Amino acid sequence: MSGVFDFEPRHWLVTGATGFLGAPLVHQLLDGGHQVTVWVRNKAKAQDAFGSRVTIVTSLAQISNDTVFAGVINLAGEPIAAKRWTEARKQQLRSSRIDVTRHLVDKVAQLTHQPEVLLSGSAIGYYGVQGNEALNENAPSQPSFQSQLCRDWEVEAERAKGFGLRVVLLRTGVVLAEDGGALPKMLLPFKLFAGGPIGDGQHVFSWIHRGDWYRLLAHCMQDERMKGPVNFVAPQAVSNKEFAKAVGKQLGRPACLPTPALVFQLMLGEMAELITQGQRVVPQKALDSGFKFKHGLLASALADLLH
Repeated sequence: MSGVFDFEPRHWLVTGATGFLGAPLVHQLLDGGHQVTVWVRNKAKAQDAFGSRVTIVTSLAQISNDTVFAGVINLAGEPIAAKRWTEARKQQLRSSRIDVTRHLVDKVAQLTHQPEVLLSGSAIGYYGVQGNEALNENAPSQPSFQSQLCRDWEVEAERAKGFGLRVVLLRTGVVLAEDGGALPKMLLPFKLFAGGPIGDGQHVFSWIHRGDWYRLLAHCMQDERMKGPVNFVAPQAVSNKEFAKAVGKQLGRPACLPTPALVFQLMLGEMAELITQGQRVVPQKALDSGFKFKHGLLASALADLLH
């Protein structure tokens, strides 16, 4: 991932800076010579992560309105799969995304010098569950909690277009990395010789190697053609059964013990749809713009992450 952000050094405002995607992003921006301001809730955590290399604010009011940012990278949001979706948890998920984005765009409107671009988090949950149909950025959403969450989140971000910003909506699939996110949890059954598909294994898994996620983000930061929703997924979506087989092969473990979908439905309730259902998402805008995935095939991604 070295050199991903080795373009003209600029000043970036980043939210979600201490998270799974945010923390490595900030380090890579700094290594590329960029200046970074982070808006965080936990100042001590940010200081521990970045030391004096970044400017840390815990309130947007601490940012002077004459500060010049090239752009804003908005990755704030409580982890979607960390806890069962109770009504209280749903409100936390909404507030940490929608309210934060609203305050961020309101702050952008106050700046004397408007940033050029807002790159704002979203997810392929926007599309809901649509079977095996290939879904590009023009596909409709569905009447589900995660779809509504993403729709409302994106609406808040798109208000920045009214202030002249180019807005890119980062519709992210399952991000694969060796040190966090979903992959380590997914590997555990295989390491215990109990791996296999979930249910009949036919639901589709849309994923992206974390290195390619950063490379595509850098592409969107620089390429003015990139605007609106962009699917941050690899070109090769696979069925859950194919994913299990590929993991088993890479680890040298069997992948034949299916877990009934009902187990997850009983444990997780509505949130089980994240695990037991899926969608076949296509990175159409990335491909059309000429972006080249380094790990476009699952076997390549797993070999790199699990070597």
